[in-house]
Amino acid sequence: MTNAKIKATGNGFTATVSVFVDGIPFVSGASVKGGKKVTQKGALLTGQTLAQYLTPGRVVAISFRNADGAIATHVYTKP
Repeated sequence: MTNAKIKATGNGFTATVSVFVDGIPFVSGASVKGGKKVTQKGALLTGQTLAQYLTPGRVVAISFRNADGAIATHVYTKP
C-alpha cells in the first residue's frame, strides 16, 4: 500500500473486485490482472484520497469483494 494506491496479490479474484477501506468504497473500480493482482487507485466515495484518510498510526480494515460475493479483509496500520 502507498499513499496513492492499494495493491493486493492472491488467487481467485474475479474480473470485477470492489475495494473498501473501513467499509467506504472507492469512486472508481479496481484493476484486476489474471485473477491474481488487484490495484485500486483514486478517491474514496467521501472524496478523500488514501493519503488524507490514512493518517500515521491509523488502523483500517481493507476489504476486497469479488463479484461472486466472496470477501477478504486485511487489517492494516499506517506506519
